[in-house]
Amino acid sequence: MTEERPLITFMLIAYKQEQFIAEAVQGAFSQTYTPLEIILSDDCSPDRTFKIMQEMAEQYQGPHTIVLNRNECNLGMIGNINRVMEIAKGELIVAAAGDDISFPERAERLCEAYLASDRRAYSIFSNGYWMDEHGKQMNPLRKRPVLSEELTLESYVAREKPGFINGCAHAWRRETFDIFGPLPIDVSSEDTTIPFRSALLGQIIYLHDPLVSYRRDVNRLKDHKGLYSFQKYREAWVKHNTNHLAVYRCRLSDIDYFRSSLLCHDVKKIECVREVTKNKITRLENKLDRSVGHWWNYMKIILYHQYQNLWKFIIKFLPTK
Repeated sequence: MTEERPLITFMLIAYKQEQFIAEAVQGAFSQTYTPLEIILSDDCSPDRTFKIMQEMAEQYQGPHTIVLNRNECNLGMIGNINRVMEIAKGELIVAAAGDDISFPERAERLCEAYLASDRRAYSIFSNGYWMDEHGKQMNPLRKRPVLSEELTLESYVAREKPGFINGCAHAWRRETFDIFGPLPIDVSSEDTTIPFRSALLGQIIYLHDPLVSYRRDVNRLKDHKGLYSFQKYREAWVKHNTNHLAVYRCRLSDIDYFRSSLLCHDVKKIECVREVTKNKITRLENKLDRSVGHWWNYMKIILYHQYQNLWKFIIKFLPTK
């Protein structure tokens, strides 16, 4: 590793994605940046996901270092990320999923932004494109650029929901794990926890150029008949808010550790952040206690989707110019 060109780890995690994994691996192999360590980590998939990764790794003859990992048992997405962080040697970790496609210049552009910050950035993320299950590129993830003032610790904490970073387009410094340790297993999304650690430690940077295609699962809330399901919406709502609760509890733990460390130079600001986080935990606990009464929230979403389907049906019969 040189001062000008730090070693970067390109982390590709996968589970039961045999249909898409070859494109994802090819996206990793096509990266223009060097020196690059590519870790292909399968979470004990029961299908051919790991076999495909293994075959492609054996056939690879490019400049990058390839590390192949298969967990002995299924650890879940967070467990898989924690495992990769134990293996990774890079100064910067570029994350990718087994059903997304990274553009060749992705690692290069993220590293340029990282070095331009004089290594003060702890998270860097970019724009991307939505992609359907068939690989068709759709609209950008974000229509407008994210302003730097939206990525400060104060702004990040004040947001109504913990998610803001495009996880599919995210890269982070390894210190977010070296300092705070592995992510709690009950947190189901790394893109709500790692960026918060980055905001505590330093800067978050956004690049508006799309550098990844993110595959959208349009069927996740449909039943076996392909219809939007009230029960699935309710389960998704409870799971979504339960995860938010785990995220805020993880943040509170990270705040307490950071506050007691030598890294904290503004105790008053951190105390305010801690108080806001505690209030969010209390509100979410109360919200989940009343979840049975939130039937109208589910109905509004179902009606919205059904309205979309009705409109698509109507426009078929409208005259065209």
